Amino acid sequence: AEALNKATQLMSSLDMKLNGLKVGGGVEARVSAALLHLSLEHFGAIVILLKNQLNGAASALVRLQYEAMIRGMYFYQCASESEAEQFFAGAEPPKIKVMIEALEKKPGFTSGVFSRVHLREWKTMNSYTHGGSAQVQRRFAGSDLANHYSEADRLDILKATKYMALMAATHAALACGSLEIASELKKEFDNSACEP
Repeated sequence: AEALNKATQLMSSLDMKLNGLKVGGGVEARVSAALLHLSLEHFGAIVILLKNQLNGAASALVRLQYEAMIRGMYFYQCASESEAEQFFAGAEPPKIKVMIEALEKKPGFTSGVFSRVHLREWKTMNSYTHGGSAQVQRRFAGSDLANHYSEADRLDILKATKYMALMAATHAALACGSLEIASELKKEFDNSACEP
């Protein structure tokens, strides 16, 4: 309950900080801000679903939140105007590994944390999203069919989703040209107990 309350407070805090920001700049900034906003919407949905014990649906959204965050950061940090325009018009974006590789060549992203997280978590995120074994295993308590997510499972989901929300919000503020809000959010991110 305490972790859910903190996540709800974070959701409200991020809404207040980002509410009213305008997206200037080129199409790259607009595409980026839209994707990061989507990532934050997934965060809100995950928190609401967890509050209502809809754990399978919440865990399925973690990958969607992650992909929207990576894509949003990629389109702001790495994509050309032409690439952003093509994506906006309906073209497929690069594969997620390609986006991560490009991001990790940029200053501030060279630690390799995205590659490590992707390597460690991608298969599990896919299993949750696509009804794989991670979902099936959490549908039984003994032989009884039930929603059987442990508190540790739920806390892991909250930890991951909060981490991504803070990162997405920080970069959304950057895409909107608000260095002051981005700096505030970066401090909150740095001081957070969340880890990748």
